[in-house]
Amino acid sequence: TTACGGRLVTTCVGGEEPQDALFPGSQIVPAGSPQEASVRSWLARGTAPRGWTPCYSSFTDDASDATTFHAQCDQYAPTLVFSQNSLGYAMGGFAEAPWSGSGVWDQASTGNFIFQLSPWPEHYLLDEGFYQYAANDYWPTWGNGVGINDIWLGDGGPPGTHAFCTEGTTTEGKRTNACGDGPWGDTAVEVFRPL
Repeated sequence: TTACGGRLVTTCVGGEEPQDALFPGSQIVPAGSPQEASVRSWLARGTAPRGWTPCYSSFTDDASDATTFHAQCDQYAPTLVFSQNSLGYAMGGFAEAPWSGSGVWDQASTGNFIFQLSPWPEHYLLDEGFYQYAANDYWPTWGNGVGINDIWLGDGGPPGTHAFCTEGTTTEGKRTNACGDGPWGDTAVEVFRPL
């Protein structure tokens, strides 16, 4: 934190009245960034919490597989996930249900949504009843459920292993190439839970 305008905040923005970080410590969605403004507006449309704190970050926690993510975040719902791959794409999703489970599709969380933050911001409410997939060895996964996930952050290794985005039922005909072409390479993941 830093002193700015008489208050302790995470970031001072352009000499203006300071903004508190909605996602403190995020390296993917920094305070005052256009990405934070986009996520803030998407959250304002629903009943999502207004304050968040990290439960997992691949920047500081073990990222050799999804074990630490599950140990630190499975007990929380909702969560907000940010990811950025080596192709320069940032994406993620809002999950109403917990990530605990053993190969279970959540088919009740109609408030879930997915988004792309870069190279341009877009967000989509999930449909078709396959809102999020929970499995102990999987990183966060949303959409479809018939082998064509809208966003799958990977499994069986570090984030990005086997990962992909595709036109699942949620994004069919709406976008392509949401996460870049080819293998993702080094991929960062941050997961936030309500305060």
